[in-house]
Amino acid sequence: MRVGIDLVRISEIRDAMSRRERFRTRLFSDAEVRFCDARGNPSQHYAARFALKEAFFKATGYRGAWREVEVVPGAGGAPALRVAGVDC
Repeated sequence: MRVGIDLVRISEIRDAMSRRERFRTRLFSDAEVRFCDARGNPSQHYAARFALKEAFFKATGYRGAWREVEVVPGAGGAPALRVAGVDC
């Protein structure tokens, strides 16, 4: 496993969502979309999830679909990953 940091500009995610209708539905689960859209600034929540998923893909070499990797609330509210239905 590798170690690294992934940063995502919120403005880039916001722009991508406004340019491409399917951006959210291709990368985020229905639960993630509901969570992010319910927040005051959805773009920052989408950006955080995008960065976490991208870091996961790079660190593990996982080759599955973006929607198979889901950011869920973990212990104490910290983000956790669920990959194809398996909590990580």
